[in-house]
Amino acid sequence: MQVLGNAGWQMKSSLRVYWLLGGTMFVTAAMSSIIFLRLAPVSNLGTLWVIYAAHWLLILGLLIVAFRRGSEAMRLREHLLKSQQAELAFREKAINEHAMILTTDADGKILSVNENFIDTLGYRATGLLGANLRHFLGVADSATYEVIAGQTNSGDVWSGDLDVLSANGKLRILRTTAVPLFSKGIGHLKTMYFCNDVTKQRSSEQERQLTRCLQLLPEDVYLVDMDSGEILFMNDAALRRLRWPEGEYRTYGADRLPEPFGAAIRDLCAQGTQADASETLQFLTECNGVAMEANVQIIETVDRQKRFVAVLRDISQRMEAEATRRNFMSMMTHELRTPLTSIKGAVQLLTAGTAGPLEPGVMSLLRIAENNGERLLGLVNDILDLSKLEAGKMEFTMGRMDLRALIDEAIESDAGYATGLGVTLRCKSPETPLWVTGDKGRLLQVLTNLMSNAAKFSETGSRVEITARPNGDMIRVAISDRGPGIPEAARAGLFEPFKQAGAQDKGRIKGTGLGLTIVKAIVEHHDGRVDFVSELGKGTTFYFDLPQRAQSTKPRQSALDHAA
Repeated sequence: MQVLGNAGWQMKSSLRVYWLLGGTMFVTAAMSSIIFLRLAPVSNLGTLWVIYAAHWLLILGLLIVAFRRGSEAMRLREHLLKSQQAELAFREKAINEHAMILTTDADGKILSVNENFIDTLGYRATGLLGANLRHFLGVADSATYEVIAGQTNSGDVWSGDLDVLSANGKLRILRTTAVPLFSKGIGHLKTMYFCNDVTKQRSSEQERQLTRCLQLLPEDVYLVDMDSGEILFMNDAALRRLRWPEGEYRTYGADRLPEPFGAAIRDLCAQGTQADASETLQFLTECNGVAMEANVQIIETVDRQKRFVAVLRDISQRMEAEATRRNFMSMMTHELRTPLTSIKGAVQLLTAGTAGPLEPGVMSLLRIAENNGERLLGLVNDILDLSKLEAGKMEFTMGRMDLRALIDEAIESDAGYATGLGVTLRCKSPETPLWVTGDKGRLLQVLTNLMSNAAKFSETGSRVEITARPNGDMIRVAISDRGPGIPEAARAGLFEPFKQAGAQDKGRIKGTGLGLTIVKAIVEHHDGRVDFVSELGKGTTFYFDLPQRAQSTKPRQSALDHAA
């Protein structure tokens, strides 16, 4: 462009020289003619006319040459202008092909956009022109806009990444340079934004880093796109298990995964945008006939696309060990229960005087043996119940019953135990029946367990309150004590086997730590839930909800079976 400009300047300079020289000679010849006509003698007029004619011919020739050179200069100038325009058009086309360009005024009002900008983001030009860039960027990047406006208004160039939503709602990351244009006396006229879409580049970089880490895990790992169900990555452990060729999985979808793991993955994909990216899902499944524990973490890419990472751990050996443990516990408790029952019966016969009168000292020893035998038998029964629940073998005989009558029966059963601790039991329930469907014996076990716990941890002379009332489509039973309360640190594991609230019992005898675990499993088997609220120094309220007139009588595995 500089060469073309120099050539044009030289041509215009030559044209000026020719016109100046011709004009000078014309003026000189005219003045000479006037002088000679006045001063020269009449006898030499013929010769003088010849000289004048020669001068005029010379001047005319110079003018013709100057005109021709001027015409050539004009043609060259037009050629140069066309060349300049072609070069500018070429530059503009090159920039438009490479970059997305957007122009705004000093206030951020969009003045123009190029086709590349429209094609990339999917908007119509009429929808963008006149809009404010602040609104176009959205709330997420409003702070970035303030930074851009501050720098460009002060005459500085801004460079950085902008997060922009395309017309289809997907996030695009634009690497942007904002260049302000200023005019003397006017100030900031407009700002040009030169943008490149780096979304794919950033997303690919993120995926490479993620898959590099996932490849190192010894467990089976799957990376799946939630929108399409496409398998994006499988580590070597997963490929070996499924015996798929490396790289071929990229042509597969979740429908090719073995059941029931594949069904679980497809269900997650069906949730789509409803899935919570902060949630971690855990469930038991099978893959190629092997028992697996799945941990699924939903993640978002830089362009807000949802994917999930599924990590499968082989738990077949652990489940075999658990089955062996349950079988051993079941066998052991059965073997212990028979002699304990016999010992308890023999002691009761002795204390009843069947073998004749006994000395007071002997009777005291027998009472100690009877009480401890009762505790030991209760422990064995709890372990046996827990084993049955874990194995899903506990039988439930479901029937319709009035929960008020069941509470009265539980109070009558626990009244003697509570009285021995100096605690009274009191029930508050409505006049109308509270109908539920459940196993009477198991629900009675829940009530007596919660009541005995409340009595055990209550102060002497206090009262345990039992209430029952409708709660929406459920019936809530609550047992409240006035004990020391449960520390917050003990809340998380209180319903786990062999876990207790800690040293807040003030010398009371501790239990096995199995009662609440069994309570939770029984309540959940009845489609209910159990929980508690507590305040240190004021007491604790355990409550459970049961569906009103629940109709389901189909035996199901307990929650403990799924957690095993």
